[in-house]
Amino acid sequence: MTARPPTAPHPGGDSLFPRRSGTPRPPIAPHPGGDSLFPRRSGTHRVAALALLFTWLLAFGAHAADLPADPSGPWVASQIAALEGKAPDAGATASQAESLITAEDYAGALALYGTVQEEAPWWSAAPLRRCELLVALDRRSEAIQACRTAKTVRASAEVDTALAYALSYGTLTDLPDPRDLAEAHALLGAVLLQRPDDPWAATLRCHVAEFRKDLKGLKRCAQLVSDLAPDAPTTWYYVFLVHVARERWAKAQWALSRAEELGFDPDRIAELREEFDALQPTHYRFGGLAQLLTLLWVLSWLGIILLGLLLSTATRRVAERLARSPIDAPARSPMLLRLTYRAVLGLVCAWYWVSMPVVLVGLASAAAAAVLVFLLGELPAGFVWIIAGIALLIAGILLARLMVTHPRTPPGMEVAREAHPQLWALLYEVADRVGTAPVDRVFLTPGSSIFVYEDRSLGSAMRGGGGDRCIALGYGTLIGLTVGQLRSTLAHEYGHFQAGDTSGSGFALGVSRSVSDLVGTLRQTGLLTAWNPLTWLLRAFVAIFRMVAGGASRLREVEADRTAIRLYGSDVFVRGLQDEVRHMLWFDMNLHALLNQAIVEKSRLPDIFRSAATGRFAVEPREFEEAVAAEEARSGQLDDTHPPTTDRIRWAQALAVPDVPSWNDAAPCPSLFQDPPTVEHALNEIVRRDLSDWRDAAARSWC
Repeated sequence: MTARPPTAPHPGGDSLFPRRSGTPRPPIAPHPGGDSLFPRRSGTHRVAALALLFTWLLAFGAHAADLPADPSGPWVASQIAALEGKAPDAGATASQAESLITAEDYAGALALYGTVQEEAPWWSAAPLRRCELLVALDRRSEAIQACRTAKTVRASAEVDTALAYALSYGTLTDLPDPRDLAEAHALLGAVLLQRPDDPWAATLRCHVAEFRKDLKGLKRCAQLVSDLAPDAPTTWYYVFLVHVARERWAKAQWALSRAEELGFDPDRIAELREEFDALQPTHYRFGGLAQLLTLLWVLSWLGIILLGLLLSTATRRVAERLARSPIDAPARSPMLLRLTYRAVLGLVCAWYWVSMPVVLVGLASAAAAAVLVFLLGELPAGFVWIIAGIALLIAGILLARLMVTHPRTPPGMEVAREAHPQLWALLYEVADRVGTAPVDRVFLTPGSSIFVYEDRSLGSAMRGGGGDRCIALGYGTLIGLTVGQLRSTLAHEYGHFQAGDTSGSGFALGVSRSVSDLVGTLRQTGLLTAWNPLTWLLRAFVAIFRMVAGGASRLREVEADRTAIRLYGSDVFVRGLQDEVRHMLWFDMNLHALLNQAIVEKSRLPDIFRSAATGRFAVEPREFEEAVAAEEARSGQLDDTHPPTTDRIRWAQALAVPDVPSWNDAAPCPSLFQDPPTVEHALNEIVRRDLSDWRDAAARSWC
């Protein structure tokens, strides 16, 4: 009669047979010396946690429910059948002992097998079974002796496997000796050479490799067990160990989940997972969430960009249709299009604010990582503190810009009403003709740009509140225009005020101002560099914003052009635009050359405006004409804020609106100032105070 096979041992070193209900499981020893499976690496705290994990694993073990329940059971059953034919009494006693094993009476079974061994000393199954039962009763030394006796009676793979198990079994009071582990390793190697498809021997080989701190051996046998017993929980336990040792946290988590699916003890799974979660590095435990949030952040950006590009393309088409329509057609674009565009731009700006905490966390993490690496002795102190200091400085600048509202720096020299009444009279005249409120403040700049804006606080901009209407007049362009051409230009700029272009997208304007202030601060501190992650964010945001806003900006420029053409005529608009573009290029190129010459030669900057008036420039006429030709041939880029100059001229000429002359149209613009030489001297001094910044600004204007 064949007894019901007992349960297979689990790899943590527990007994071969299940314990009686209420009988406490014996404590299992850690590896010899109490060390972890893998040696500690110098300067690494993670392996210390690995030591705790493997000590815990050895103390609590795992359950191998899906391995062959009793690897020697079929062989013992066949041996009992043969024994009953030769020694019936001994065979009956062996069968009775197997029944006691089924009832978990291991002491009784051990006594009966002792009797069998006395009655049939030539029968090797008796000492083999005694060896297994002695292990179950935590009598390791006696178990080893019993297995050796069985081996002397008759050597077999079953006996070698049982002996290897006894040699590798350990408790807190009876640790396996390294020599015993080496012998067990050799025995199992021989068994696997005879029977390479024996899953029990392969599992024990993993158990021995774990005790011997043999990572390579554990990896090889885990691969073998996964081939021989892919549906056994014990297999995935060892796969889990290998991945943990190699710090492959995701694969280790998957192996543990696989073991749970295959019937691993739920209580032990919970304990293992708790220890495993504590073992993982903090950055990895939250890495999955961080990766998900990063992916969502990137996908959101891509979605916004795609939506913005589609909307920008549609808006440019509307702008082209509007530019070719008769002058008496409605000058405003569809309200739904404007509201949609405003919402998309607001979404882009909102994501800019959302991205700022990401950069702050990244910078703080970089500083913390640098300090941690220093504490672990991997980097010199000076280098670490430099990294941490720069990261914290950038984070501080960013935080200050986010938390503190700074007043806007005036773009140039403010012009008082009483000092230059003719200029203010012209500004009021054009505002009245356009039908909008006049500007509140006027600034003269040493550059060539003419633009309008509203001076509001950041909070007011986000709320859509009003502010002072301001206009900046680049004196470098004014000296090349007539008063009639300036009227048309001012009508264009007032058209922006009338259409609400400077106040309608308050949130976008507020964010644009924040970006400008942040760029200025980084440039002043020397941190606007390629290695600064904040620079990457700002450049990416500016590029995306310009790409998305390109269509809306072009539409606004077309509407403002039509306002100027309707009020003052096509010819004066075309002449003014042509002269403005040529003189802006002419002035900026030569200003850059003069500034560069003054910096290199360390000489005093000459009067840039008188040089312009007398034609004394440092740039060759051929170079200037090439720049003009390039500007005229430009077809327009996706992120351009204005339509190509040639298109604007063609559209204006097609409208053929007659000019509206005025008495001082032919007068030069400097005549609007009470004392032009004094104005020019003051503007020259502004440039001389910071030659380098003005040289870079001039280069950006035409390069």
